[in-house]
Amino acid sequence: MNTVLNNLIIYNGYPLSIVAAVLLHSLILVFLIWLQSSSTLESLELVQPTIIKALVIDENPQTRNKRIIERQRIEELERENQSRLQQEQELEQEAERDRLERQAEERREEARVESARDAARRSRQADEEAETCKSG
Repeated sequence: MNTVLNNLIIYNGYPLSIVAAVLLHSLILVFLIWLQSSSTLESLELVQPTIIKALVIDENPQTRNKRIIERQRIEELERENQSRLQQEQELEQEAERDRLERQAEERREEARVESARDAARRSRQADEEAETCKSG
């Protein structure tokens, strides 16, 4: 016993720590093997890996978004141009209606002036006839 104690002192406890470390690791290894053998496939839950859609996309999403935004901008400009053209056509139609109304009003005014002249001419002719009848 004394020699074992002397050897322990001489080696500063190194052999004892090796034996303790090997025993601890052996126990851990046996425990893990026991856990592995006791678990069944039913208790093991398999998780399906998530599918990354970016790998299947043919086109860069940023490029596609830029193209969509550009197309929307162009459509908006076309809508604005169409509405502007429609407003211009409405203004032209309104101007044409105003012009036709003015022409019709001018014709009516000319007809009124002409009828007033005819009436004045008739009255002058009637006066002249009356004078010629009186003088004659």
